[in-house]
Amino acid sequence: MIPPIVEDTIVYSSVLVLLSLGLTLTYMTTKVPNFAHATISIVGSYVTLTVLVLSLISLAREALISQADSQSFYRLIKSFSFAPLHYALFMALGFLLGSLIGVAQYKLVLKPLSQRGANVVQLMIATIAVDMFLLSMLNIYADKLLEYVVSKANELSSIAGFKVNLGVQTRDFILYSYDYSKTLGTQRLVIIAPIMAAALLLALSLVLYRTKLGVALRASIENPSLASTLGVNVDKMYTLAWTLSLGLAGLAGSLIPLKYLVNPSTGQLFVLSIFAASILGGLNSLAGAVIGGVLIACFEIPVFNYLSSHLGISSAYRTVIPLLAMALTLLFIPRGVAGLNWKKLFSRVRR
Repeated sequence: MIPPIVEDTIVYSSVLVLLSLGLTLTYMTTKVPNFAHATISIVGSYVTLTVLVLSLISLAREALISQADSQSFYRLIKSFSFAPLHYALFMALGFLLGSLIGVAQYKLVLKPLSQRGANVVQLMIATIAVDMFLLSMLNIYADKLLEYVVSKANELSSIAGFKVNLGVQTRDFILYSYDYSKTLGTQRLVIIAPIMAAALLLALSLVLYRTKLGVALRASIENPSLASTLGVNVDKMYTLAWTLSLGLAGLAGSLIPLKYLVNPSTGQLFVLSIFAASILGGLNSLAGAVIGGVLIACFEIPVFNYLSSHLGISSAYRTVIPLLAMALTLLFIPRGVAGLNWKKLFSRVRR
């Protein structure tokens, strides 16, 4: 059996890699840190919750049509777990919705402001405004979804002849029990998360380095004026980059509630770790984002757990880890791990 701390590290590092990959890709294109990135990932979390709500309502209706009594009804509801189709559905929808938000953010906010001569600071503030708007929308959606759940429960109660409670919350919710597999003796997420991270990293690498589209995208990122001269539509490439990056955020976010407690403001807790991972890896390197994501996850979970258990440090101080990582990286290796001259470094060590 896998120790819980190892499971947590695997899942957290996989999610953080996907999120830092997306943040790094948006920064590489527009040179603007996207402070709405983490909140967009929570949109994916609510996609997963919505899939669960609709599945439970459908299951409850079928059970009541077959005239199940209250005990068998609640036994059926409690035994529900996500099927492979559910995972495919909420991950695909999370990616799609995140992509749409990314395109909207670039096309409707950042691009018009850039054309009007806005500088990096102004664009950064604009991403904070987008973050606040999305947070408000998530709060509204959480309330509306709860109203929907209550109304459907009342409707099912009238059919059943007893009080129906689907056991779903739209704030401070965690969907761990729906992901747990008795056969595996652990969460399916422990297997799904690293596989998804590795598969998407491989797919992104193949697109960037093995296709003409990838060459055009990299050219647009590295030298947009030269790429435009050579006939590349730089604006389309930037749109593609924002589509992919925020799609990754939405997909990563769809996995978050399977392991962690989620509410509309959960993104505010993840944003420090995401930025720390991207900065530590190097904001201009996708490979660095992967390394940074894994390192920050290891520092935040096994390393901090060791310090906490041996030094009695409260878990409330865990947020200090990404803050320290950002500060030390910017002070000593401002280009991140990917910017280090490893050959020179190894030659010095050998001496």
